[in-house]
Amino acid sequence: HIRALLQILPEVERYRRTTAALQYLAMDKSIPPDEINSIATATMNILSHPSLTGLFDPGSRAAVPLTGVVNGVMVGGVVDRMLVTEATILIADFKATQCLPESISAAPIVYLRQMTAYRGVLRTVFSPRPIICALIWTIAPRITILSDALLDLHEPNSVERSKL
Repeated sequence: HIRALLQILPEVERYRRTTAALQYLAMDKSIPPDEINSIATATMNILSHPSLTGLFDPGSRAAVPLTGVVNGVMVGGVVDRMLVTEATILIADFKATQCLPESISAAPIVYLRQMTAYRGVLRTVFSPRPIICALIWTIAPRITILSDALLDLHEPNSVERSKL
């Protein structure tokens, strides 16, 4: 439910988002009524999280396809949310896994490789601006900002990656 709200609420004016979320959730009869407020609150917390400032505002983009060559490897995919500013590029991907990692080092490697590939493609377009990568866990709402040091370990064709 949170993922769906994260996809539709950015198109709603900021002051109407909570009301729109509650109305949307109330229409889904599979959601117990006593859970509606907590789902809406969790979603609003993600939308207003300081690490994601601007990511869900006008000017940001949803479902951005990316394709490019990173270290001689063709990579591609679709970024769930992206914000391009003069200072930085912020990208986020939504993850609905049932098993949240206890730490980012325990995150599924496929997610880290995916975000590293997106970062690599974006670096070819937006260098030297920093690319900030985030995972938004939608089952138990949590935001993880991925460090460059961690992502560097998962570069396509990297020496570090070949040791994994």
